[in-house]
Amino acid sequence: MLRLRRCRAIDDLLRKYGPIVRVAPNKVIFLDSATMKVVYGVSSKLNKSKFYKCLTTNGNDHAMTTLDHSSHLLRKRGYASHYNPANLALFQPEIHSFTRGLVDLLSAAASSSPMAIDTLLLFRHYFIDVNCMHLFDYSAGSLNAWSRNILQGGPPDELSRAISDFPKQGLLAVLVLHSSSVKRSKLSLFKFTFQRLRDARSMMRLEKMRSGNEHYDEDLRKPLIARLQDHKYNFQGSLRMNMPDEDIVSECTAHLIAGTDTTSTTLSYLLWELSRRPDIMAHLQAELDECMPDPKSMLDIQELQKLPYLTALIKEGLRVYSAAPSPLERVAPANRDAEISLLGYSIPPGTIIASQAFSSHRREDVFFCPNLFLPDRWLLQDLSASPASRSYGGSTPAESRTPEDESPPLSPSSSVVLSETEKGSPVARPNGRTRVSQVEMAKHMFPFGHGPRVCGGQNLAQIMLRVVLSAIARNFDIIAPLETNEKSMAMRDIFVAFPAALECKLIFVPRSQ
Repeated sequence: MLRLRRCRAIDDLLRKYGPIVRVAPNKVIFLDSATMKVVYGVSSKLNKSKFYKCLTTNGNDHAMTTLDHSSHLLRKRGYASHYNPANLALFQPEIHSFTRGLVDLLSAAASSSPMAIDTLLLFRHYFIDVNCMHLFDYSAGSLNAWSRNILQGGPPDELSRAISDFPKQGLLAVLVLHSSSVKRSKLSLFKFTFQRLRDARSMMRLEKMRSGNEHYDEDLRKPLIARLQDHKYNFQGSLRMNMPDEDIVSECTAHLIAGTDTTSTTLSYLLWELSRRPDIMAHLQAELDECMPDPKSMLDIQELQKLPYLTALIKEGLRVYSAAPSPLERVAPANRDAEISLLGYSIPPGTIIASQAFSSHRREDVFFCPNLFLPDRWLLQDLSASPASRSYGGSTPAESRTPEDESPPLSPSSSVVLSETEKGSPVARPNGRTRVSQVEMAKHMFPFGHGPRVCGGQNLAQIMLRVVLSAIARNFDIIAPLETNEKSMAMRDIFVAFPAALECKLIFVPRSQ
């Protein structure tokens, strides 16, 4: 863990010993899509391990750190409807406004001389604005703070620093270490969210005085914090109670953190790939130029979801650069008639069992050249005919290259194209290997988790990736300076993933230039 390469170490063990490996006296890691349903499926209801307790926010649980299945469900019911696509669409005007502001800041940074910008830091500020808007109906002004700090030499944004410190507290807790700065960041987040709760409660009292209704109007757009104030825990029988303030604060804080750093990481990796893959950038820009003649225009979210290459690019980004690639730990139950069985092995009660997206997304029997960044794999065409599939050096990190990547590409003359009837079944390649269908590939993808405890904000994450990628690629070409390379961008992990250099510096050049 101290090397911050836990996911790769586990993946090496799975490759060496097979689909199920004991990695600790009381912990088993598996790699099998059918077994995923046994462990993470709707009917399994396995509890999480105590590891998740290191991710609590204000010393209190939120949905992600609630270990038992039933208690998690009580919390999930409070926020699930907030992330419904129809509800998220109500926040589209503000999302577009923040994105225009992002484009304007990048244009201003490029107005004089080329400037390398740390996108991890920039996007953290951007997503703070977006998340504070839909969580609290609050204007955080974080992008403006970034501009004052980076472009004008002002002080750094305290909220951004506190959010970036949060993953560190998890590692320190596991190692039983302490840091005063991390503790201050944790307290800062609690105070910020608690103040938002007080503001929301004052707003509700004002609305009640105006309308005589003590709840927000269901027909109006409302922030998550207001929904949670209306949410009631329904226990067995007729017992109902309002969601406690400490639960509201911890839930909203967790959503602010999870919706900021994770998407910033995946987005930064995607832009880095675009900077070193002109073939992918040209394909994406051609698609965007056709549907966005005016570079300052913003496509409706539903229209963005119809763009095939943008969708393929995002799928590939989530496959290779999932922000949460680590093992998702569950505990074998003790209240069953028989021990749980995984891949022919009986697992004793209390054993921690897990699978990780890092390995599932890199299965050589499922993904053609798994370490190659190849959006074309998600389009219905023969991968061997793709120019990208023959350009291994540009997007396969040296440390992750495998013998599969070194095998000669198939010739375009021997292409195999999937028909409609072949979507659900593998297709033979001329050299004896098998092209796996998109349906089969999708079965092995879980960048947001799996089952009933899947990430509640995945719909918003998908929307934001589409909105930001389309706006930036439509307006800018991207260059990676020498300091941003395979070594600096090598993936490290502390449950969540991040670049080894802890930054991703890129140069944005307006396409008009």
